[in-house]
Amino acid sequence: MEQAGHVDSEEIRGPILKMGGEVESALSYLGNLLEKFDQNKFDQIHQIEHQVNLLHVQIDEQCVEFIAKYSPKATDLRYVFCISKMNSDLERVADQIINISYFVKEWHEKGSQGSKEKLKKMLIVTSQMLGQSLDSFIRKDTQQAGQVLSMDDQVDGLKKQFITDAIIEMQKQPSLITSYMDLITIARNLERIGDHATNIAENVIYVQTGADVRHKGVKEL
Repeated sequence: MEQAGHVDSEEIRGPILKMGGEVESALSYLGNLLEKFDQNKFDQIHQIEHQVNLLHVQIDEQCVEFIAKYSPKATDLRYVFCISKMNSDLERVADQIINISYFVKEWHEKGSQGSKEKLKKMLIVTSQMLGQSLDSFIRKDTQQAGQVLSMDDQVDGLKKQFITDAIIEMQKQPSLITSYMDLITIARNLERIGDHATNIAENVIYVQTGADVRHKGVKEL
């Protein structure tokens, strides 16, 4: 039986990086939608999500085949485990983006009102988190992965502040309750994207060091 340590893992590394690039593109288009709704960008997001779903199935199959063929041990097994977990997290990020795109479309079609500035900031930070988590995987950089963990608190803070501000505005103008409830849902979906980026960073640390930092935070590195 062939040993994983002597095998170029590009056969599973390449597809996961392609998937990451697709999800990053979808996040970029989502930023465009938050600025100004564009049906073309909406459609592109959904096309990307279809490609991500295909890659999701492909990568799962490749991880199983890789383990069956090479029986990887220690670091190699953690590497395949990391890719499998990344595959799941990236697919979930794509789902969150789809959810947000529908809420933005509905918000636009209803002519809703309300400030989206903090949502835009949340999207910027979550996009940075995802980009850095993927980059840390490519570079095998645990320090960069640790920075992603630190940024998660920033996203949580932005979401809490947005909800607080939204409640105040709804109390002032009850007519905006529906609009702000939609925006709160978008904020929660953005927070989940940050959570998935954090998961990827945690798995990068795990594959490189063997340390499980889930529920512990960056101070444990």
